[in-house]
Amino acid sequence: MPKSRATPVLWSACVVVCVAVAASAEAEFRLKDGPYLPPHGGGGCTSDWNCSLGGECVHQECVCDPWFTGSNCSYLNLQRAKPNAGFQVPGFHSWGGHSVFDSKAQVWRGFFSFMVRRCTLSAWTTNSATVHATAPDVDGPYTLYQNPNPDTLAPSTPALVIPPWSHNTYLTRDPPTGEWLLWHIGSGQTPPAEWKNCSSSDVASSSHQIPSRGNAERDAATPLAGDTFYVATAKALTGPWNVSNFSSVDVNEPPDAGRNYWAHHKSNPAPFIFPNGSAMVFFSSQDCPKNWPGALAPACIGMAVASTWRGPYTAVGLTPITAPESEDPSVFQDPRGNFHLLTNVNNAHKHCASGVACGGHAFSRDALTWSDLFVGAFGPVITFTNGTVYNAAYVERPQVVQNADRTPLAFFVGTGIGVYTNSVSWAQKFCTADMEDSDACGPTVAG
Repeated sequence: MPKSRATPVLWSACVVVCVAVAASAEAEFRLKDGPYLPPHGGGGCTSDWNCSLGGECVHQECVCDPWFTGSNCSYLNLQRAKPNAGFQVPGFHSWGGHSVFDSKAQVWRGFFSFMVRRCTLSAWTTNSATVHATAPDVDGPYTLYQNPNPDTLAPSTPALVIPPWSHNTYLTRDPPTGEWLLWHIGSGQTPPAEWKNCSSSDVASSSHQIPSRGNAERDAATPLAGDTFYVATAKALTGPWNVSNFSSVDVNEPPDAGRNYWAHHKSNPAPFIFPNGSAMVFFSSQDCPKNWPGALAPACIGMAVASTWRGPYTAVGLTPITAPESEDPSVFQDPRGNFHLLTNVNNAHKHCASGVACGGHAFSRDALTWSDLFVGAFGPVITFTNGTVYNAAYVERPQVVQNADRTPLAFFVGTGIGVYTNSVSWAQKFCTADMEDSDACGPTVAG
């Protein structure tokens, strides 16, 4: 694959400070060896499990699905990116989400966590809102719905679906009713007068650290930011969204948990709803069990189940569902019926350095029993359509868009450009079967 040692122009709609950040971080973020191009399958196996359920075991060798790669099909396999991909608003910052196709309007409608009033990601607990954006293609470019001036977003603006504070935007649908559901943390009830005012200099002056949800050693009864999950509902993607009477979703501890149940503080809700309406919600908890294998930071992944998306939910198991520590879960089911869990293993930035692939991939046949996480399944290495390669700082909040037969179409993440808080919502298409043997696809990790 062609490589470039020059610092690329990352995004045609780059945030205002991008040029300055890219220049100052050029030495740190320039790739020396280009992206890693592992073999596409070929690893030894005795069953599909040895192929990460991302492919099939054929004659004792892994044959990967187009959207996974590596000898054992553990890496995400993505197409080269276009410069204006994802959701980018000059001078503003966002942090993940994903989209669905509106067949009537023939547009992709995305819902993203967006920092109002030009704040960076460091103000997520005050200025994060849920916005509606549209695009002609699944990977973008996305623009705010009805093209409002982003400086004047208000609760009455159609693009502003849920005002601050709302974060962790995650769209799904209830199959029995057809109702659209926007999951998030934060009640969305902060008055505009209390929204923080920022400027583009916020990136350069900030410490580039995201406010913590709290110390894992805090008392389990002390609430943290995000301990309650909220769901806004609508019959159509264009609304109206029921944001005045949010449905709040609580997760009950397992009946036999006792006093020492590990998951006291829950955040990052990631729902999965079956055709019959029964539901699972995956979450990260601020408290990992003591001595949890490989854990370098205090957040692990749990799950809960309910007969409907409204709950009540009951947590499953007395320990996290996978190791090591992790946050930002997202689950999808592939065309063969297997389940894949994608996470950010780098919570608190303790597991990987800036620019290092730290995306986790676990897999399951039934969504109840999971493998350990393969760390490095996705990362911050972006290969553009012209062959230019750039290493961003961090990627988190993974989400996957699929078509009706569950084929993965596009991968969405929150991406820090140069520094963590200088963030956009990034998107890349998955590789397709006709591209598997070309250099037009590959993982987003460095060699």
